[in-house]
Amino acid sequence: MNGDRFLLSPLASLLSVVRRLKTDILILGSGGAGLFAALHAHQADPKLSITIAVKGLLGKCGCTRMVQGGYNVALAPEDSVERHFMDTIEGGKWLPDQDLAWTLVNVAVERIRELENELGCFFDRNPDGTIHQKAFAGQTFDRTVHKGDLTGIEIINRLAEQVWARGIGRLEEHRAIEFIKSRLDVVGVDNGTDYRRLKMERVKVYHVKDEDILETIFSDLKDVEEEKQPLDVEGRIIAYRKRAGGLAWFDFQALCGGPRSS
Repeated sequence: MNGDRFLLSPLASLLSVVRRLKTDILILGSGGAGLFAALHAHQADPKLSITIAVKGLLGKCGCTRMVQGGYNVALAPEDSVERHFMDTIEGGKWLPDQDLAWTLVNVAVERIRELENELGCFFDRNPDGTIHQKAFAGQTFDRTVHKGDLTGIEIINRLAEQVWARGIGRLEEHRAIEFIKSRLDVVGVDNGTDYRRLKMERVKVYHVKDEDILETIFSDLKDVEEEKQPLDVEGRIIAYRKRAGGLAWFDFQALCGGPRSS
């Protein structure tokens, strides 16, 4: 492992225990799109490990839950997806991506049936039992499916119930600040008796094999120190390559190359 690099962050949080989580699919956000993605992935392969990371509590936060108006979809015989498409494009002053808009209006028909028939959403009805659709801004036809003025709550509650029922993993009150597309894995530290390893278990450690990645990380940081200062970690002075705020760049040899009692 000589030549490997380590990042420790933050240096002061020695009491925070590192957790390493593995998942086949990580979904950021628990709005309608995120929960549908999780359910569809589970349906495609129930053996997959799926995790939803959400900044608040699943089913209790996000934009979808705040929707009051409803869900626009062309269902009536007098309406059409073409008309819905033109309302979407003209309402957006011809700025929307037309391929995405076309997908939106077509898939909306499929999605509303799924919400109602498979997930259990109960939308308002007409006297004849058909789904009631009301007028809404930007639409030339009454095509807004709704549950009173609480449509978003109805949709999110039913989606969340299905996610919970399938045992899909969730990380609540987690925020994704930034994702580095290149490989950046958290080190898995075993339960050996090495003193330094025991300390590393209490620090957020990132193992990075590509030195260029670290150069990029530190070049983007604003508070990179210009002159190196002695770095004391639990009474041990450790040499480092660069430091910025709570982040430090260490060589593997500097961390683990000394005597086991260091």
